[in-house]
Amino acid sequence: MWTKTLYALAAAAACALHATGVSAEALNHLTFKEPYDKVGLDGKRQLSDEFEVGGSTDVKKNFVRLTPDRQSKRGSIWSRRVVDSEKFVSVVTFRIHGQGKKWFGDGIGIWLTHEGRYVNGDNHGFTDQYYGVGIILDTFKNVEHRGGHKDVTVQINDGKKTLDMLNDETKIGCDAAFRYHSNSAAFDPVYSSSRLRIKVDGNKLTLEIDPKNEGKWSQCYQGTLPFSQDWLRRATLGITASTGALADNHDIISVRSFDDLNDYGMAQADADVWTHNYSKEFQSLMNNPVCDQSCKISILQKFMSNFHVETEHWFEELKEQTENTVSKLKLKEQENQKKIQALTDRMNDMLESKLGQKFADVRNDVHRKIINKVEGEFMVAQSSWRLPFFFLLLVLAGAFAFAYQKYQKLVKSHLF
Repeated sequence: MWTKTLYALAAAAACALHATGVSAEALNHLTFKEPYDKVGLDGKRQLSDEFEVGGSTDVKKNFVRLTPDRQSKRGSIWSRRVVDSEKFVSVVTFRIHGQGKKWFGDGIGIWLTHEGRYVNGDNHGFTDQYYGVGIILDTFKNVEHRGGHKDVTVQINDGKKTLDMLNDETKIGCDAAFRYHSNSAAFDPVYSSSRLRIKVDGNKLTLEIDPKNEGKWSQCYQGTLPFSQDWLRRATLGITASTGALADNHDIISVRSFDDLNDYGMAQADADVWTHNYSKEFQSLMNNPVCDQSCKISILQKFMSNFHVETEHWFEELKEQTENTVSKLKLKEQENQKKIQALTDRMNDMLESKLGQKFADVRNDVHRKIINKVEGEFMVAQSSWRLPFFFLLLVLAGAFAFAYQKYQKLVKSHLF
């Protein structure tokens, strides 16, 4: 049976290192893996008691979303305990994707530092002044950084370097195509993911990348860190992501950590990847005569698992798009309300101005008419009190003339 054969091969690969006698243990306090079924009292899914999440981080059933495909978001995952080992290997399975075809960003930061807990900052959501190493999965090529660009950038700091210094120093790391376009026909939320393998042995750092999560590793970086041999014992593990004017979905699917560079758990992780990718062919296998009842049940179980992953992804996409549309509509409504209020205020000002001007014109017209009326009445009044005196003057003048004539006649009568 093909399925059993496949699992047998996967198990053989996983046990190959175990058979060599290597004694190694999984670092459970630095490990988390889907499904995330634990739910808190607030009704939200929880990652693990060993990790603290913050910012825009949202734990789903099959992945942890550090940031949605929205501007100005920051999310973080930080271990509560230190590594406490001089050897450390971790396989981080992640997915960076978004609707942007040309413009997107900013990326994910994976940190091994002496910071006891997450510290907010502008360095991919983390502080720039730390002691340790950061691995930046950088999806935005910033031409302003004089140090160039690497898709996977190793950032080393002794606690004294600033963000400008880190950006301008020559980048070390490698390039890898691990970012997915959500609207591309090639994107499948079930199979589209990437992996980064981090190995630390004292002050030696090795990075390997599997950009399409196919179980095919390629070396990305190997070098010596300027730290003491036991620096890792006091380090915590953190993962951050941030968006600015550009955005992307930054998802962490799982983190598997071990205390030995040749841990058989890494082979088991690869075997899980091969099995998962082989599930693309299960539909044709199901119709094959060699696939018995147990084989078909296994295939159906895997189909259901994949269906749940795909359904959750598209549901979240629809939810975020709906929330974004509603948010934009609310913002547009607020802008329209402001415009309506401004127009109303302007109309009120214009109305008050017009009414004020009209009132002033009416007041001036009434005032002018009152003045003219008063002046007319005053002139009439003036002429009405002068008329009697005029008649009196005429009477007096006539009397005086009459008396004068009598006087003349009287004088003449006495003389003659």
